[in-house]
Amino acid sequence: MRHVGHTLQARRGVGGSDSESSGGHGKSGFDYQIRVKIAANPASSHCAESPPELTWKYHFREVSMINQTKVPSVAIVSFSPTGTTDRVTEAVAAGIGQNQPVRWNITVPHGRVELAQAMSDGPPAFDYWIVGVPVYSGKIPPIAMEALRHLRLDGQHAVGCVTYGNNEYGSALRDLTRHLTDSGAEVIAAGAFVGEHSFSAAFPIALGRPDEADLQVAGDMGRSAVGRSGDEVVAWDQISGAISFSTRVLPAKGPQPVVDHSQCTKCLTCVVHCPMGILDAQTIEYLDAAAKKRCLGCMS
Repeated sequence: MRHVGHTLQARRGVGGSDSESSGGHGKSGFDYQIRVKIAANPASSHCAESPPELTWKYHFREVSMINQTKVPSVAIVSFSPTGTTDRVTEAVAAGIGQNQPVRWNITVPHGRVELAQAMSDGPPAFDYWIVGVPVYSGKIPPIAMEALRHLRLDGQHAVGCVTYGNNEYGSALRDLTRHLTDSGAEVIAAGAFVGEHSFSAAFPIALGRPDEADLQVAGDMGRSAVGRSGDEVVAWDQISGAISFSTRVLPAKGPQPVVDHSQCTKCLTCVVHCPMGILDAQTIEYLDAAAKKRCLGCMS
């Protein structure tokens, strides 16, 4: 069965408009052309046979004044070991109208440090914040939640996204929306999206997701968020937070990766992208036994 995800948009107030803004065409993007006429100095010809004749030379210059729609500023904070959450948040940003958002990659340790430092200096101002996390056993991974505790959004607009492996998203969307609200954000949209399960290397689940249809839904959610006001927020307590018994009995961590040294090229991709920073760059193994116990099994 194909899960299609779940998006929530804040309702508009009475008399609100659901029209979308356009970038360069339509009502918010007219092209104005102004033709300016410039007169040259008159030139006269003096002939004995005829009276002076006044000649005017006209020069035309076209001036194009384009009323361009302002591109909104967008920040993405994303925990995405396998890249699926990144793809969803980027689609939401594109729907909002920003294809080059500022990004905090909290998947890796230095990204979490950078976010904490940015917030300690006072929250940067953006038109929209998009925050995305995966779902592990119906919840937000603790390492991601720990990083998100640094967020201080102070009245700024936020969109929450969770990705789940075609089973259920449990309390993750509710928890994320509540956390963003507690950070001071005005949550104007929130959604849960299907992503290829991190166990798929061993047990294929939701292969190829998010696909084009999923990303279209994410983009639509972004477009719907544009222009929403602060009194049109998503209430976290209206989002389901139920976690089924089957999810509760699943292991909180996935199978831990095993390195096939006969195939390893020592490109260090696994070391660089490990969310926990627990792999040795020389041996391409866990730093020690304690590090192995901290492994999320995220298959990044």
